[in-house]
Amino acid sequence: MTDFKPTSQYGQDEFAYRILGDRRDGTFLDIGSGWAYRDSNTASLEWIGWDGVCLDSGKDGTYNEWEWSTRKSQLLRKDALDLELWDIRWRGVINYLSLDVDESSLEALKVLMTEVGGYITFAVITIEHDQYRFGNDIRDGQREILSRAGYELLCPSVFPSEHWRGIVWEDWWVMPHLVAPELKEAVRGMSDASKILEALRKKSAEIACAACDPC
Repeated sequence: MTDFKPTSQYGQDEFAYRILGDRRDGTFLDIGSGWAYRDSNTASLEWIGWDGVCLDSGKDGTYNEWEWSTRKSQLLRKDALDLELWDIRWRGVINYLSLDVDESSLEALKVLMTEVGGYITFAVITIEHDQYRFGNDIRDGQREILSRAGYELLCPSVFPSEHWRGIVWEDWWVMPHLVAPELKEAVRGMSDASKILEALRKKSAEIACAACDPC
């Protein structure tokens, strides 16, 4: 198992990395990227060789020109609701989508799927719905859209840890044929982010050991 140093607040970056088999050359789209490094869901992935596009309006004061100048990935300073297909450099498969724009997450997802449908598929998605703040409507709308598009809700109603069990704030999805079955089965139906990551680290170590001769 390889070391990974997350920058995200609750392990979204490590989830994407581990569920894709400790992938070190992926691509990402980070909508609502926030700060360049602090609590970033993608800076850590960039450090190990991933490339991506980040999108954030900066209206909440998270934009720092110097910090972003040190990131490799492209930053688009625009609202998530103004996203266009041409903003995204890739077609086909993008390995990871992070969508985190608070109460606008459902509308942003609608815009995204309208723009990229038929052009881009995401292998892994972590999407904020803040059920603990906004109730079920945003969450249920997201689930309808993503299920209809063929995505699998692997880890529903994710919360940070047992201590923060009441803070149900995201769903973690995969495109079934783009993720190894043994990795999916290791965490299927789990909701505690800390335990999800623990299970994936264990499975990652098992896979690495099985590849050794001898182990």
